[in-house]
Amino acid sequence: MDLFSGYCYSETTKSRLANFLYNYINKKPVLLCIGSDKMLADCLAPLTAELLRKKDFPYFVYGGLSAPITTKNAEFACDFIHTIHKNSQIIIIDSMATTRQSRLGTIIISDTYKGAINNLNLDANLYIYGITSLLDSTNNLLTNARLNNIEKIATTITNALCDIANFYTEISKLKEKQLPN
Repeated sequence: MDLFSGYCYSETTKSRLANFLYNYINKKPVLLCIGSDKMLADCLAPLTAELLRKKDFPYFVYGGLSAPITTKNAEFACDFIHTIHKNSQIIIIDSMATTRQSRLGTIIISDTYKGAINNLNLDANLYIYGITSLLDSTNNLLTNARLNNIEKIATTITNALCDIANFYTEISKLKEKQLPN
């Protein structure tokens, strides 16, 4: 079920996304970014991972442009994360395609996996998707993705996640100051 939907070019989407995530994330998340730069429409999550690392995102991020997590190794990566990061909230970031032009640039948060490979067993707490390209009438991916659009989606997701991380960092600092010696 879709829990959130917002257009990346809207001025309010980043704050709405951050507010949604604030209400959902209650412990340090682990992000699994699925995709590859071999196909432009699929590079949203690896690009998001790189942007998060450049902003010194304080939580674990798996995947990226230099070490992509693709459908070939996503189940292994997800199992690894469940083993290494027990009791962590796992958030998967991935790209999606649509048949409607008007949905390009939409960010969706869901509680179910909607990836291109439906038989993947990717157990996570939350799934963040960015709609990066169109499908034709036979559900074949068209190569009409625009890097500008993908970068805007990645930046919106990155900024919302960093806002939440900064908020929790500030809360931790305040709690430390209030503890008696």
